[in-house]
Amino acid sequence: MSSLTELIDRALEKNFSKTAIYYNQEAFSYQKIGEAINRLAQGLIDTGIKPGNRVVILLPNFVFFPICYYAIIKIGAVAVPLNFLYSGSELAEQIQRVAPNAIIIWDNLLNKIKELPAQSDSKLIILGDNRLPESTELRKLIAKSPPLSEFPDTKDEDTAVILFTGGTTGSPKPVELSHLALISNSQAFRQAFMLNSTEIYLAILPFFLPITLTGTLNSALFSGATLVIHTGFEIQMLANLIKQYAVTILVGNNMLYQAFLDANVPADDLRSLKYCINYGMTFQSDLHHSFEEKYGKILYESYGLTEATAFVAINRAYSEHKKGSAGYPLENLHVRIVNDQGETLGENEVGEIVIEGTNLMKGYPGLPEETSRVLKDGWLFSGDIGKMDEFGDLFFLERKQNVILKSGFYIFSHEIEKHILAHPDVQEVAVIGIPEGSGEEVKAFIVPRADANLTIAEITKHCQQVLENYKCPKYIQILQSLPKGPTGKVLKYRLKEN
Repeated sequence: MSSLTELIDRALEKNFSKTAIYYNQEAFSYQKIGEAINRLAQGLIDTGIKPGNRVVILLPNFVFFPICYYAIIKIGAVAVPLNFLYSGSELAEQIQRVAPNAIIIWDNLLNKIKELPAQSDSKLIILGDNRLPESTELRKLIAKSPPLSEFPDTKDEDTAVILFTGGTTGSPKPVELSHLALISNSQAFRQAFMLNSTEIYLAILPFFLPITLTGTLNSALFSGATLVIHTGFEIQMLANLIKQYAVTILVGNNMLYQAFLDANVPADDLRSLKYCINYGMTFQSDLHHSFEEKYGKILYESYGLTEATAFVAINRAYSEHKKGSAGYPLENLHVRIVNDQGETLGENEVGEIVIEGTNLMKGYPGLPEETSRVLKDGWLFSGDIGKMDEFGDLFFLERKQNVILKSGFYIFSHEIEKHILAHPDVQEVAVIGIPEGSGEEVKAFIVPRADANLTIAEITKHCQQVLENYKCPKYIQILQSLPKGPTGKVLKYRLKEN
């Protein structure tokens, strides 16, 4: 299989004069993007970056992100996109963990790296006019450098990217992904919808997310398609961009699609969309039904995790769409459901989701024990509980560590959450198990709808009417919001910590 360098070069050569990216109402051709990538590649080499070196990217969704991302990879270095929304201390911890040789950063974010140790010798490449001593300005580096003409020989098993997990079960961990993993996941994603060069993608979610790198950036440019990049989350502006550029592919999450509904965006604004891919299950609510009813668009639910590059299973346009199902596994991987002894379970039996294929991570760098715990004999043990039906559809049910053990009964929190969400005054809910006696007790955290006068007594009565007695929450707490990660998933471990 080709390296990422070969794939991007092939796309640049084949689509020379075609628009690759729209950004801030400006069109950038494949030729222009390719030249900027090759100039920055040479500039990085002149700065001292060598194959295997790690380069952190701290940029929002600017046109410079893909330029930096592919330039790093083309010289055989390792791109490390980080969540620029994190605090300075969180970023300092991640930067120290990956020990980068360089950091490419927007000048508005410089205050976030003040907590880096003074002895850190990472070279600083800054986008913007605010400079620090011994730093280089990104645009000037691109402008003054000649295009790189000779590239290192990169193998498909070489590391291309390090991404951090979303931290839904604890501190984010670094995930090492090869060229092969990134290519195979992107290709399988495109095959799932038979995507080609005629598509128009819109990048809404940040590029540091695996789903955006795979399902939007790599998928668009490797296909020779066009990518519309936007910074910010003003929902009507996003709808205007979809209409203006006739966007056909949208990769998002529950928060995004719910925001279109909440803002009452006109259906005509989203008319051009062919595929709305939803990363993050919608079994908790009627989002799937409401979105299809208003816009006439199916939300193609999916399942995945960073350790598997991004996508593991996805609903296809040409197969039956089952609500709550993540669809079939992608073409180039295998999925099993196993019990605690690692034995494969039968149809509709509940167990841990394990995955095998070319899209798996190489490991958690610097964390050998964690790596050996989840990678066993070529299989990734996801830590997710699910089942597969008789047709091969995958259903994600719960994170393994969030299963509640009460009085000898196993309780899946999503069952309780689904019923509580049916209450008209409930906006969001998260259910966890808290230690009590020799087992656990059920606790629900509830965010009421705006202007709702919701009481704990009312929720208790509702639960008694719709749930078995042992599943009813013993404890209920009303909050203004739930802690969430960058993809909108609730961080239940933080609720447990508090």
